[in-house]
Amino acid sequence: MRIDPQNGEVTEIARNLAIGYPAAEGMPPSYVLTGVGVSPSGAIYVSADRATALYKITPQQAAGH
Repeated sequence: MRIDPQNGEVTEIARNLAIGYPAAEGMPPSYVLTGVGVSPSGAIYVSADRATALYKITPQQAAGH
């Protein structure tokens, strides 16, 4: 989700990422992250064991900055 701090507008930017452990029978997925890190640039890295994936979330600069 992206939330505009100026007007509070919420925009979905990703859905159904394979993050966390699979659900136990009859239960929702746990979505436990296996690792989170933040770089000096402000990028957030999230590792996902389910898909052997690494997701990078980067900060977006506001217009005019």
